[in-house]
Amino acid sequence: MKVRNHPKIVDWPPQPGGTNVRAESPQAELQVIITKVHVGSVVDQSVPLSGEYKRNPFTYDVLTKDRVFTKRLATEFSKHAGETLEKFGDLDVDF
Repeated sequence: MKVRNHPKIVDWPPQPGGTNVRAESPQAELQVIITKVHVGSVVDQSVPLSGEYKRNPFTYDVLTKDRVFTKRLATEFSKHAGETLEKFGDLDVDF
């Protein structure tokens, strides 16, 4: 099942955050390159990501409904750093 449609994902796509208030926010998933998946920072039901759009950093929290799923998702996401947020949503997971 694609991540974006998975019943254990709270909401897809995650919204950009961070302290970069002057930068233009990305309007589409395909505009954001995920530069890092913070596997060691997974807490409860959130997968923290760092991304970049027009050379500006943004952060994302992918919220889930299950702790075990969250850890497995973070591990899977970590294999795809350097790809777009859209591709993360299109990943097929069977857990």
